[in-house]
Amino acid sequence: MPYEFGGKTLRNKEFISCVLLVLLGLALSSAKCVSSLADNAGYRAVCVGLAKDPDLFAHFKRSGVYTLLHEYTTCAEGHLYASYTLEHYPDLLRFVEMFRKNDLLGDPITHTYPFFGQMSPSTVRYIKLAGDIAHHLGSLDGKRVVEIGAGYGGLCTVLSSLHKWKNYTIVDTEENLAIARLYLNQLGIKDVTFAPFDKIPKDAEIFLSDHGFGQCHRTLQERCLRSMVKAGSSGYMICSSYPRHFRIRPLSQQELVKKISREKLHCELVVEEPEVSKDNFILTWK
Repeated sequence: MPYEFGGKTLRNKEFISCVLLVLLGLALSSAKCVSSLADNAGYRAVCVGLAKDPDLFAHFKRSGVYTLLHEYTTCAEGHLYASYTLEHYPDLLRFVEMFRKNDLLGDPITHTYPFFGQMSPSTVRYIKLAGDIAHHLGSLDGKRVVEIGAGYGGLCTVLSSLHKWKNYTIVDTEENLAIARLYLNQLGIKDVTFAPFDKIPKDAEIFLSDHGFGQCHRTLQERCLRSMVKAGSSGYMICSSYPRHFRIRPLSQQELVKKISREKLHCELVVEEPEVSKDNFILTWK
């Protein structure tokens, strides 16, 4: 079965080599407890290469390794997200043409979805998340927003078609931020800044995370929570449980609820719908 990496077709042997690059990084990091799932030399090397090489960046959404971590939504899952959005957030269909800008860069694999047309499954998923965020948190207009975990900036891109925030700060490692910065700048997304984990803006009001926070080790999560959980803040995070061999030990659902509830905020665990993984859960507070 062929795969894509940097716009080039890779056969099984080559694809496995790309995956082994990341696994090697995990192995090299095994002597210490890593701070996040992306905290390994192999993955960082992939990110640096994609950000620096225009030819690789032009097809990064088909990159073997990067796709495993960020562009993983399948065609079938895309249909589930499309159906859920049509049923629960039909008003979002008015913005479908604007949402398509998320497919302009990176050469994503697209499929045809009823009412959405030709679109990548990841973009369909981000549209569903945008509906969730509006449902749980309301409008982001005029707000100071922080997203923990950059990905490539896809969620920010879709949300920008719906909201006029005061500022949107993306927090991640420098390697991931380099890709998101390049991506969002080329799309012309406005009022976005980038920061490392130790520079979360103190005046932020709304916190978002699409697995980025959940992929962090508990010590880094606790450090982030000190900036995130405060009077007047609200948040929406998708998290997941990771096997021990990933060397990630995130806070449990119960620990997260307890820490957030300490600040007299209403914290709620929400079942992910549609359920694509039994390990996923959604945490909201306000």
